[in-house]
Amino acid sequence: MALLSLVCFALGVFAPGTAAADLTPEQMERLEGHINNANQAEERGNHQRAAEEWAAAAELADHPRIHLRLANAQVDLNQCSAARQVYEQVGRMGDLSDDVQRERDELRGRLDTCSEPGELYFECTPRELTLEVDGQPWTCSQWQQVEPGTYRARATHPGYETENLSVRIDDGQRVEETIQLRADQLAGEQESIHEDSSRSSLLYPGLGMSGLGGLLIGVGVFREGRTTERAQQMQAARDDGDFARMDELRDEADSARSLTKITYGVGALALSAGAGMTIYSLLSSSGEDEPSLSLGITTSGFELYGRF
Repeated sequence: MALLSLVCFALGVFAPGTAAADLTPEQMERLEGHINNANQAEERGNHQRAAEEWAAAAELADHPRIHLRLANAQVDLNQCSAARQVYEQVGRMGDLSDDVQRERDELRGRLDTCSEPGELYFECTPRELTLEVDGQPWTCSQWQQVEPGTYRARATHPGYETENLSVRIDDGQRVEETIQLRADQLAGEQESIHEDSSRSSLLYPGLGMSGLGGLLIGVGVFREGRTTERAQQMQAARDDGDFARMDELRDEADSARSLTKITYGVGALALSAGAGMTIYSLLSSSGEDEPSLSLGITTSGFELYGRF
């Protein structure tokens, strides 16, 4: 007990006129116990326990030296903002002795180099957006510890406008930022234009394909006429008894008939494909000045409407 009293006297907490002078014997014993525990914790390097004991002692005796010892323990724990508050509190006490003022100045020097990590959190919409902070990938909806300073965030996502923002983190500060990207209207319009252009681009190839199909069918009709003519010549050769000529004409007729079938088939395929492309382009057209085709249902049945 005598040793503890010497420690308290060394701190000056038993000086006349201090808050400690009004303590009951029981409170005095508790105060001495907290001070002893705090000093032992400091010797062992247990700064957390030391800070807790100095805080308990400060509740019993509102003495500047106890507060300064608490603030120093907080600096050891990098609890810079709390230590600064204690520093300011001691400064408001007034009538500080030279020794106490010197200790406060020493604390000020430690606070100048004290850095307390803060925490940063981003709430993102849409959640799958890409977020970078100072050029490094960052995870949304997750608290992350950061050093005090200014951070620059960049959020991107296809189809949305890019957002850039700056965030300031002070000692021990927890900052939550909300990022809500807006839909990129220009990108949407460009995509719509691209779709309309793609559909419109089928119109003229479709018309061309249809024209080619019709031309091939016309060629097939012409060749079929030639095939009929060969058949008639073959009949005449047979009537004249010119069997050599008849065999020659038969070969020509078979060849022409096969080629005519191929011409019909290719023409029909081209005509069908061209008609399909043209109808699709007309049905999907949305511009008022563009050719269009629409199908409607009336009381009398189906009606097809076209604008060219």
